[in-house]
Amino acid sequence: MAEEKQTNYDVIVVGAGPAGMTAALYASRANLSVLMLDRGIYGGNLNNTAAIENYPGFKTVQGPELAQDMYQGATQFGAQYAYGTVEKVELAGDLKQLTTDMGDVFTAKVFSSGIWEFLVKKNMAAAAYPTARYATAPFLRTST
Repeated sequence: MAEEKQTNYDVIVVGAGPAGMTAALYASRANLSVLMLDRGIYGGNLNNTAAIENYPGFKTVQGPELAQDMYQGATQFGAQYAYGTVEKVELAGDLKQLTTDMGDVFTAKVFSSGIWEFLVKKNMAAAAYPTARYATAPFLRTST
């Protein structure tokens, strides 16, 4: 029998670049169920960067190598990764709903995104921003 795909999470992190993976790491380490959702490969622009210098703990590191290390760190406490572009966001109720271009529907108590364009493109104007539940690692909030 096929394993049923999880669709309900405590936290959905939109974007799996360095900031998104850090948010996923802290949230999953706090024993929350976490989904990282990105329209590309995890790591974001790290994958397009040859050498990164002066990153804490490294003299020089290749971007894709750092992306892989960060991904392993983000998923070590159970955070999951999914591919897709956010098409629709529903903020009514305690569980927020997110729909992707792949037709997947996910729900969460908290959405986290460091991408202001994501909020604007999804018709979530600045006036609506404070009414939604958002989180930025390590300061997770589940109340408005």
